[in-house]
Amino acid sequence: MTSFVVSNDFSTYAIPLPAACASSPELNLLADSWVPQEYGLGSDKRHLGVAVDWLRFEPLRQAP
Repeated sequence: MTSFVVSNDFSTYAIPLPAACASSPELNLLADSWVPQEYGLGSDKRHLGVAVDWLRFEPLRQAP
């Protein structure tokens, strides 16, 4: 499949999926966790990972 490294900025990523995934796409996000309190960001002790604002799955457009 595809892998990529994300930055600290919010960005848009296009991930091509095989046709076999078209009817029920699945996305697994793997990330190291971090604790905001350990970085001086308040008293939040939760182990956090990836923030996802939105996801959209759409068919690839065929080249003319």
